[in-house]
Amino acid sequence: MDSSDQPLKNLGKAIIVYLGSAWLFLEMTNFLVDRFQLDSVLIDTLLWIIIFGLPAFTIYIYFGHRFPWKAIVLHAINLTLATTVIGYHLLNPERLDPTHLRLLQFKNDQTELASSIRSIAILSIDNYTGNNSNDFLSAGIHDALISELGKVSAIRVISRTSTLPYVDSNKSVQEIARELKVDAIIEGSLLAADEIVRVQMKLISAFPEEMQLWSDTYDTPMIDILQVYSKMTKVIAKEINITLTPGEQRLLATNRKVNPEAYEAYLKGKYSMGMLSQESIQAAMGHFQRAIEIDPDFAPAYGGLGGIWAFLKQMDLVTSEQAESPIKSNLQKAKELDSTLAEVYYWEAVTSVWTDYNWEKGMAQFRKSIEINPNHSEARALFAHLNWILLDHKQAREQFKEALEIDPENPFIKVLHSAYFGLGSVDPDSAIAILTPLQKMMPTNPLVNLVMLASYHQKGNDDQAFEQLKIKIHLETDTSLYDWMNDTYMKVGLKGVARETAQFLEQHYYRSLSAQTFQVLYHIAGAEEKSLDWLEKGYIRRDADMPYIKAVYYARYYRSHPRYQEILNKMNL
Repeated sequence: MDSSDQPLKNLGKAIIVYLGSAWLFLEMTNFLVDRFQLDSVLIDTLLWIIIFGLPAFTIYIYFGHRFPWKAIVLHAINLTLATTVIGYHLLNPERLDPTHLRLLQFKNDQTELASSIRSIAILSIDNYTGNNSNDFLSAGIHDALISELGKVSAIRVISRTSTLPYVDSNKSVQEIARELKVDAIIEGSLLAADEIVRVQMKLISAFPEEMQLWSDTYDTPMIDILQVYSKMTKVIAKEINITLTPGEQRLLATNRKVNPEAYEAYLKGKYSMGMLSQESIQAAMGHFQRAIEIDPDFAPAYGGLGGIWAFLKQMDLVTSEQAESPIKSNLQKAKELDSTLAEVYYWEAVTSVWTDYNWEKGMAQFRKSIEINPNHSEARALFAHLNWILLDHKQAREQFKEALEIDPENPFIKVLHSAYFGLGSVDPDSAIAILTPLQKMMPTNPLVNLVMLASYHQKGNDDQAFEQLKIKIHLETDTSLYDWMNDTYMKVGLKGVARETAQFLEQHYYRSLSAQTFQVLYHIAGAEEKSLDWLEKGYIRRDADMPYIKAVYYARYYRSHPRYQEILNKMNL
């Protein structure tokens, strides 16, 4: 054999040994990553080292284990390329993906499993900072990641409300996934929250067995945290083999920075708003105003403030006149600053429908909110109500189905669904079945009480309807009427007590009660003209309940009445 062939022969053998050893080393590393749920970026980094190690090894063998100038130059070029690529990969793990080069069945199984995922639940972010005051931040990250991932239409993302019951739960990933009807779970931890926020995320497939598919740790200054949510979403979408639409890519292509103090105030506002008490709502308003003072261009704070005023109006805690200006000015400002906020369009839709009675505008705004975030469960549930108001029952049922799949344990959505069954006379028995346990959980919820009253009344269950009527009057006035109502009911029955209660309330609570309260009482009393009187007053007052006048069960009793038809015409119904 020619001596010139010897280096090539040695080189071929060396490459075979190198590749075989590298494969075994990768196999072992894969096993350790899977066994101890280590960060999969270790495998990617190792693979890049092996890839660039092959040219270095080849140069070393080819030059006979010596280092002439030519070999040194080649080594320097290779080392520079390797350092650049590996450094870029560590900083941008979602851009370079060498995983398709891994010759491992384990990774093939992971890829196939990941590609089958189309529904995800993100569990609450654990606060491991050692400081309970950072709970608002972990809750904010949880909420923001759900909202951001919710923008991807190909994934069904369970809403935050339905995942909260699993905080500190001992249930396995499979048990939680089975109960929430999802394919995979995302677990997260807040590890640091000073100048640098550190968040660790893991994607775990639930079926046929638990398998960690991806994990990563994100370190970011608070000023850049909005960009991290978009980055996480794009990485997760890539891991489960989902191609983002051009519209979704635009929504996720954020370069927004945020003032850390303003963002902290905003998150505290969101945290307080979720507690749904008058005190917490007032606290939330203060936090949102503080965020705006710090950063007058921070759009989400304006959206939160507009939402608070809309909530206060819906709950009859302020009048429509008091709420109209702050709702519209804050939501308009938020939209001018950032037109990609689904929440802004959601609250605008709520205002358009339940304050302005503008059905066409409300329809467009709900659709825009759902287009931006297809997993916005509350927008879908209230969009269902708008379709019910317009008597499009097919669309109402479809939107309720979507809302309940996204957020199966959300009490608000359950109550809205039951209202469709009960107040809409669609299925009073189902309304009662849904609301009986919920009323024990939220005994002061006025909508729960109203739907229970309407459902029992339609079924002719006077005793149960009377108990709900007493609760309604107690919630809206005081307990001093209990004994009087009991005595009156014993003497004149449900119709009589409804009439006498309405007359009493007209004398003492004329302005402080909603027109709907009198409509319901006079309807139960069988006083059609008095019920129509209060229907007209409700229109003048711009009551939030007026949009339902064509959809509620008692409308059929005076559907052909000229006074009723005139109000429908005024409301474009």
